[in-house]
Amino acid sequence: MPSIGDPAYDFNGLLTHYGEAFIQRIMDHNQGHIDNTTINRIRFYSETSWSYCVLHALKVKDHQLLQESMQGLEKMLLHLQK
Repeated sequence: MPSIGDPAYDFNGLLTHYGEAFIQRIMDHNQGHIDNTTINRIRFYSETSWSYCVLHALKVKDHQLLQESMQGLEKMLLHLQK
């Protein structure tokens, strides 16, 4: 689980929407608690976030959100196969 103040958790949405090059530029200028494992944790949180979105959409019975979340999950899984 992410800890309070874990920058990797904070950056996972940015990775999902803007890509790793964007995250790397931010990390190059970040003066916080960033170490060699941060990018791996960012990737992990980003990869698992779509699963949480699918589960939430099912719970609240939001068919639009479910469709979007499933598309995001599929896109992420296809990217991992490369």
